[in-house]
Amino acid sequence: MILFPCLYNPPLNYYLELIKHNDITIDFHEHFVKQTLRTRCRILGPNGMQELNIPTQHSGRNNQPVKDVRIHNGEAWQKKHWRSLCTAYNRSPFFEFYEDELVPLYKKEYNYLLDFTFSLFIKLNELLKITPTCHQSENWIPYSSNDPRIIFSDPAHQRVSKPYLQVFSYKYSFVADTGIMDLLFNEGPASSSYLSSQQ
Repeated sequence: MILFPCLYNPPLNYYLELIKHNDITIDFHEHFVKQTLRTRCRILGPNGMQELNIPTQHSGRNNQPVKDVRIHNGEAWQKKHWRSLCTAYNRSPFFEFYEDELVPLYKKEYNYLLDFTFSLFIKLNELLKITPTCHQSENWIPYSSNDPRIIFSDPAHQRVSKPYLQVFSYKYSFVADTGIMDLLFNEGPASSSYLSSQQ
């Protein structure tokens, strides 16, 4: 079993691991950890790196399964996130090419975190033409730091060696730890070839 968490607009490193496998399990039962890439992603906007955060309801429970985490929808977060994505990427080469595929996910109200992040994950895989078979874990799977399975954790540093042209390259050096949408909007159909070239 190859185990991955379900992240919001996962970063490049996540996909560099993902494309190595044809069959993966998404961990729906891991214990939810606040302030991680499960609820937040990074985009590169006109003012530099920006973090988008999905607000969640506090359950007061310890070791709450991520599948039970509810979204706090009182903040119009989807509208704010989509507006931020438009501001950051509407001048990218392929934003208009993909926006009609993605905007419905930001208009539909979701009650649970995984309902949104997993739906977005499947859609991004489709747009990137990455087609692993994805299973959902059926129970809690304990593991340790030396577990032989591939378990992606939040990266401290990206290991991308080949920069691509980003929208604000004229202002900022290449930023590797953005969410995968940055690659998709800037490289379009060549995104899967870019990922393969990093192996």
